[in-house]
Amino acid sequence: MESTNQMRCLSCNYDLSHRLPEGEQRCPECGRVFNPDDPRTWSTTTRRLWPRKAVFLPIMLGIWLVITSMFFIDGSLNLPQGASYLLLLAGTAASAFILTLLISLLLLTGFAFGRR
Repeated sequence: MESTNQMRCLSCNYDLSHRLPEGEQRCPECGRVFNPDDPRTWSTTTRRLWPRKAVFLPIMLGIWLVITSMFFIDGSLNLPQGASYLLLLAGTAASAFILTLLISLLLLTGFAFGRR
């Protein structure tokens, strides 16, 4: 984490140091309440938000592929049964591969060990 002299929102990391309307003590980005006089309500460090979002994508992709392939296997949608199982296998393998790459990236960058 980088330390800056800017006030940043604790939830979304939005820069709160610029001029806000008089009396406005909410983050314009996420709406979280902060008090400029109370350092416990804001931060001076920047955070990387991408790992949370990067893990979300393969999980949702895998869930979508598994649910879609269940419709094919069930017979609700017309597709040969062998192709349905192949789709299920491909979806599971693809999401596992992407998740493995992301975990490897997090370990290689030191993010998992707190060396941000």
